[in-house]
Amino acid sequence: MTGSLTVVTPRRRAMHDLIVDFLDGRSPHTAAAYTLDVFAFVRFCQIATGQPRRQPVFGVDRNRWRDDALMAFYQLPAYKANARVMRWKNEMVSRQQLAPATINRRLAAIRSLTRLARLTGLVVWAIEVKDVTQETLRDTRGPGVETITEMIRLAGEPGDSYGVRNVAMLRLLFDLALRVSEVVRLDLADLETDRGTLWVMGKGRGNKELMTLAAPTLAALSAWIAVRGTAAGPLFLVLGPRRHSKRRDSRFSTRGVYRIVKQLGQRAGAKVWPHALRHTAITTAVEAAPAAGISLDEIRQFSRHKTINTLLVYRDRVRNVQGQLSSLVADTVAGGTASDGPDATSG
Repeated sequence: MTGSLTVVTPRRRAMHDLIVDFLDGRSPHTAAAYTLDVFAFVRFCQIATGQPRRQPVFGVDRNRWRDDALMAFYQLPAYKANARVMRWKNEMVSRQQLAPATINRRLAAIRSLTRLARLTGLVVWAIEVKDVTQETLRDTRGPGVETITEMIRLAGEPGDSYGVRNVAMLRLLFDLALRVSEVVRLDLADLETDRGTLWVMGKGRGNKELMTLAAPTLAALSAWIAVRGTAAGPLFLVLGPRRHSKRRDSRFSTRGVYRIVKQLGQRAGAKVWPHALRHTAITTAVEAAPAAGISLDEIRQFSRHKTINTLLVYRDRVRNVQGQLSSLVADTVAGGTASDGPDATSG
């Protein structure tokens, strides 16, 4: 075949079908993340094999470039394939210095894709490279209730449509401890103002969960609907000149939420990102739960963590057992401070 046409070999078609099957049935958020992860690995393979650091940018050519690279990777013997993934892992740790969660998600994507390739007979080996060690949440406190209160006040201060929308988004991030991806994926149909409920597609969930809205949250959302209108579509929309820009449905983006939260946090005198509001919400719930007779397992229904282990970190940080034990240990050493007089430091 001549010219610019590309021969679609049976193996290339099998590789294309592999990617389609791999992404099929996943949530849009997960599918988008895994797509980027696969391309990141393909770029590394290109560098590892000494090819120029170039790739097609759009459309069919980019997918063919990806499929050809994966086809070459899956023709490697098991030891070479695992060695390449190990080098990729080391590259992400040492040179790119990516967060452990990002590295592990990328490794999980390639392992999962390879398992499917093995299941369909494209390869006879598996990726055995393990995840990097991931530290427990370093700081679960978040910016604190006072900072979030000030951010909500600042967001609503202009009194315009932007402010009404931003207050509603902040309320969901904090009042319901929603993740930013959960907020931007909401549609108007998910909100039931007459019942005061909201259907949320949680992280890693196959079905939407029904959540009850607190009075301030419902009030903020009702105010936003009065501005937004009742036309079907995304709950949170892009406003202003970009309303009818490249985004066909004008759904507000994750990046846009990050920008707004960061700016409001700076104005309130703190470094804040969307997930930090969730941290503060869960910490606040853990602190308030005992007085209300609410158990840790019941708090998990609020935080929507899959296991209680993550929630235990919040509880332990609130109780600060380490600090209490440190004080108990330090107090066993008599006369160990300068305030005990000159004899404490003599000799």
